[in-house]
Amino acid sequence: MKPAAVSTVLPSSSSELEGGARRSYKVGSARRGWQRKSAFTAFLLLIWIAVTFGLTFFARELSFEFMGWPFSFWVAAQGALLVYLALIAVYAYRSGAAT
Repeated sequence: MKPAAVSTVLPSSSSELEGGARRSYKVGSARRGWQRKSAFTAFLLLIWIAVTFGLTFFARELSFEFMGWPFSFWVAAQGALLVYLALIAVYAYRSGAAT
């Protein structure tokens, strides 16, 4: 399948040129914003993966009791949820600040 042909239209006045330059700036700015947001989301997902799999895997080695239960249970059951809530709060704050 051939790519669609790109037509070039020359501006008839300098105001059209400025508007076009502004539009391309907005597109470039939006693309950079999207790339930053995607990178930040990937970073938060890496934290989520580390907490979900890494923390629960290594929590078995925490072998002391906390409030009558093994500490590894508290880390896996409660600590992970607190980290998830923090990730959601950070993402919501950062997304709200970006808009």
